Amino acid sequence: MRFQEQILFFISACTLIYFAYENDYDNMKNRYRGIIGCILFICMMGSLRPYNGPIKRFIGYWRFMFWLGVCYNAFLIFLIFQNEIEARQLMKLGDQSLGRSVTLEHQFQENFFLLQVDQESSKISLEND
Repeated sequence: MRFQEQILFFISACTLIYFAYENDYDNMKNRYRGIIGCILFICMMGSLRPYNGPIKRFIGYWRFMFWLGVCYNAFLIFLIFQNEIEARQLMKLGDQSLGRSVTLEHQFQENFFLLQVDQESSKISLEND
């Protein structure tokens, strides 16, 4: 990376981190910040050299996969800038079972098998807790 690209990358990353940790519950303000964060992330990725992939014949395919990953990360950055209610509503667009808070009924200890190693016989035994 050239010096100018490093400076752009550093400034964009610092502003992205600053705005991500600034809490505000205004929905419109959070949406604008999320869009600005997505634009900054795409500019950061655009400042890097394009990824051609491991196989030189399929350059278009690897660039498409790279930009698909960039769009996914931009959506996650947009989601970070939203408050809890708005983020849950956005997650419900993908699947109706998402966007709910986890209740106390869902615990990891209900069906947890403890894997223990017996030192004398060096056998692995499964015990139900």
